[in-house]
Amino acid sequence: MKGELPEKGAERELLEETGIAGNGALKSLYHIVTDTTIYWGYLCVTSTPKDSVKLQAGETIACRWVNKQEFMEIFYSDQFVDRLRERLLNYVEHDL
Repeated sequence: MKGELPEKGAERELLEETGIAGNGALKSLYHIVTDTTIYWGYLCVTSTPKDSVKLQAGETIACRWVNKQEFMEIFYSDQFVDRLRERLLNYVEHDL
């Protein structure tokens, strides 16, 4: 939303699209500025049970709860979007 701080927007979107409340627990992972777009990426670690996720109709198609090993397999496969992998690579290889 116009005038909204990026972290507050991420928390709002997380709640709207999944039903998960970030409650100030988001960790900033990246901030990229291009000629036409600004990207902010956040991580939310939560104890929310996976069966309480409520996907927003028309916005979110599906979700998948995975452990670290499963995530790493997906991350380095062709299932993962190349541009997003580039943005997350530093975090995944050093902090995950």
